[in-house]
Amino acid sequence: GMDGRVFPGEVSASLLKDPCGTPVGLVAIMRDVSERKRAEEVLRWERNRLEMVTEAIGAGMTVIDRNWKIVWANGVLKDLFGDIRGKLCYEALQQRDRPCPDCSPAEVFKTGSERIRRTWTALSADGDLLTGAQVSLPVKSDNGEVRKVLQLLFPDPRGGDEETGPRTSPY
Repeated sequence: GMDGRVFPGEVSASLLKDPCGTPVGLVAIMRDVSERKRAEEVLRWERNRLEMVTEAIGAGMTVIDRNWKIVWANGVLKDLFGDIRGKLCYEALQQRDRPCPDCSPAEVFKTGSERIRRTWTALSADGDLLTGAQVSLPVKSDNGEVRKVLQLLFPDPRGGDEETGPRTSPY
C-alpha cells in the first residue's frame, strides 16, 4: 500500500495504443481485496463450524439448487452416499429418476417457508435403510427470492420395530 504495508490485491491492466495501434503505455488499477479475503475466511470458518456441529450430532446436510442439483453436502452424507455434489438430489438420495412426489425442497421453493417432514427414508450406497426426520429451509437472496434449499437430515435414534420394520443407522 501507499504506507508500505503488504496487502492482498487484484490488478486490472489495459494497454494504451496510438492511432496506428502501436503500444504507447499501460494503465493499471490495483484494488485492495483485504475485506473480501477477511469475509471469505469468516465464511470458511463458519462453514467448518457448521460441518463439525452437524457431524457431531450425526445429521446430514445438503444445499440444493432450483434444478435439484446438490451444490454442497457435508461429510455425513458423503460417508453414506459417496460424493454426491453435482448430482440430482432425487437420484443421489432416493435412487429415483424424477423428483419425489412429496418433495420438501419443491415446497420450500414454492412457498418460501421451511418444511419439516417427520419421516425420511433412503438407501445408503451400501444398501442400508436409513430413516429419520427432514428439515428443509429456504436460502434467500437479498431480494427475498428462494435461491437454494438447505436440507438437514436427522437420523432416527430408535431401533426398528415390527410395525415400521428394521431401521439401520450408521450413527
